[in-house]
Amino acid sequence: IMAGMDEHIEAYKQIRVTQNSERKQLREECLESVSELCQTMLYDVRSGVAKIYTNQKKIKDSTLELQQSSLQFNSKIEKWIKKYNSLNSSLRGLGDIRNWAQAMKKDLHQISDNLEEIVDFKKSQQMKQTNSTNNDEENDNDA
Repeated sequence: IMAGMDEHIEAYKQIRVTQNSERKQLREECLESVSELCQTMLYDVRSGVAKIYTNQKKIKDSTLELQQSSLQFNSKIEKWIKKYNSLNSSLRGLGDIRNWAQAMKKDLHQISDNLEEIVDFKKSQQMKQTNSTNNDEENDNDA
């Protein structure tokens, strides 16, 4: 019986050594997997942070560029507004000049018409005088 028990103890020890060896191997594999996982996660996090940093830098650069472009655009708009206002003022002035020129033209036509009437009146006066002088001379000649 003792011999059977010694065999069982020996078999138990053998099983235990095998299980310990398997456990040790599983533990090492688990540690390697966890280490690889940590390395992969750390790499992913680092590359993600690097991408975020790069994107932030691009956004910052683009924002500065946009601000400068906006300032230049505003400057150009102000110049165009000044030119527009100047042109608009000039056009208003031309409108005033056109109205003035039309008024002057109307006045000159009235003056011209009045002068023509005066000339016609004077001609008719001269004709009346000439006719009356001729009639007086004829009357003097008849007498």
